[in-house]
Amino acid sequence: KINKIKTKETIIKVGIARTFTLEGQTDYINLALNTLPFNFKINLGELNNIEQEINNKDSKLLINKPDIIIVLWRAEELVPAINKDLKLTKQKLNNFIVDTKKRIKKIIKNYIKTFNAPLILSNLPLSHLGIKYNNSYYGLYEFIETINSFIKELAITHNNISLFDFCGISNEVGKDFLDIKMDFYAKQAISMQHINTFSMSLVRTIRPLLLPSAKAVAIDLDNVLWGGVLGEDGLENLKTSHDFPGNIYREIQKKLISLKKDGFLIFLLSKNNLKDVKDAFSVLKNMPITLRDFDDICINWKEKHINLIKISKKFNIGLSSIVFIDDQKFEQDQM
Repeated sequence: KINKIKTKETIIKVGIARTFTLEGQTDYINLALNTLPFNFKINLGELNNIEQEINNKDSKLLINKPDIIIVLWRAEELVPAINKDLKLTKQKLNNFIVDTKKRIKKIIKNYIKTFNAPLILSNLPLSHLGIKYNNSYYGLYEFIETINSFIKELAITHNNISLFDFCGISNEVGKDFLDIKMDFYAKQAISMQHINTFSMSLVRTIRPLLLPSAKAVAIDLDNVLWGGVLGEDGLENLKTSHDFPGNIYREIQKKLISLKKDGFLIFLLSKNNLKDVKDAFSVLKNMPITLRDFDDICINWKEKHINLIKISKKFNIGLSSIVFIDDQKFEQDQM
């Protein structure tokens, strides 16, 4: 992770190696980056020149000594030959996969030798050229699926490599994510309609490299862990069943339990009477979470931000390491 002072005066240099045009969209990426407390400077490498940019320490990309390097690529530019043979036999598909894996491994090996800045590798988005034929042939989908699994494994096994889920974002948005006309015209793959979605997703990948990761969750009770307000609706009207809307709150509870198993601390912050809350947990025994699951409980009528400061001192963790979840806007604003 990058050891930087959290201030807008700190300049973070971001180098982007890519196989498609981003020149007309860097303002959107910069705007998204400015949601983080740093001053960012983007440097685009030569178009479709990833290996030369990464392997040569004097390349346009590396000569400025970026703090973070991002690799954005697509199958049709990474392996142009695959577009000429959309009806792939299993042997041809395997040949493309083996060659591509070798190239990516070489990029990683040379990068680790040359540079110690974090490297963010994107996986491959689905292509508008990814036509599927009948069961006798293979296509781009099979190639992309295999290479994406390989890139994910690289990110898991190398400490200095992170994964940017380019494929997941494009799938979530759908067919409008790519602008086919602009892609053919200027190699500008990402549609202007969704460049903000792309940019913010990129920022969410960069953020953990610059800012502390969360260590704890402090969560409200009424209309967050169960449906309804205990002091107003009464215990019998709280919604925690397996049917809607109770199933929503059960999922939130299960997510908290999952985070606890992953090492997170979980705190309960609620403006309620402690006895009423204990009675509710005692009666609602079918809930996934229990009071014993919380590492600390602050149930009183004090302001929540005051309670959270006490908790942070008690557990010796910074306030910036705690995620606060509450359904009330004024509580969020006070926090």
